[in-house]
Amino acid sequence: MATKLLPFTFVISVFLVALAIYEMGKFTLSREFITRDIPILKVKMKPGLLFISPKKYEELKQLLKDFPVLAFVRYQNFPETWKTFFVTSIHEHESDIIFPTALPLMSARVVQYLKEAEEKGTRGIVIFDCLEYLKMYNGFEAIAKFLSSLRDYALLYNGAVIGVLDENAWEKKELVILQRIASSVEEIQLG
Repeated sequence: MATKLLPFTFVISVFLVALAIYEMGKFTLSREFITRDIPILKVKMKPGLLFISPKKYEELKQLLKDFPVLAFVRYQNFPETWKTFFVTSIHEHESDIIFPTALPLMSARVVQYLKEAEEKGTRGIVIFDCLEYLKMYNGFEAIAKFLSSLRDYALLYNGAVIGVLDENAWEKKELVILQRIASSVEEIQLG
C-alpha cells in the first residue's frame, strides 16, 4: 500500500514546487503598483525613514489622497488610489492580505515599489500604519532591523518610508533606537 502512494505523493510535491516557482516568478516580474498618471506631490519630505504621529498621519492622508502610495495598514480608512496590504494573522487567500510575520515579503514589495517609482520619475512613498502590531508579532529587534533595511532602500531609490508611531506604545529605549534609525523625525512639511 505504501509503495502505491509514493508516486502519487511525488507528483503532488512536484506540482506544489512548480506552483510555488510560478507564483514567485509572477510576483517578481509583475509591475502592479503605479498604473496611472502620477500627480504632483504636495508634500515635501526628505528621502529615507520618517516617523509621524497618528494625528499628523490623518492630515497626510488627505494630502496624498491622489498619489499612488504603497501602504501596510490595519484599518480600512485610506484613499482609494493607494495600493494597500491589510496586515492580519487571519488566513485568507487574498492578494491584498499579508501576515504580520512576513517581513521579508513586505520588504520585497517595498523595494519593488520604490524601484518602479524611481523608474517612472517620481518618489515612492510607503506608509506603515501598523508598527505596533508588527512589533507584537515580531519583537522590537526584528522591527528595528526591518526598518533600518527599508531606510537604506528608501535612500537608494530616493523614496520615503513613513512609520505612523504612537509614542505611548513604545518603551523609551525603543524610541531612542528608532529615532537613531530614522532619517528624520516629523520632518514632513504639509501643504
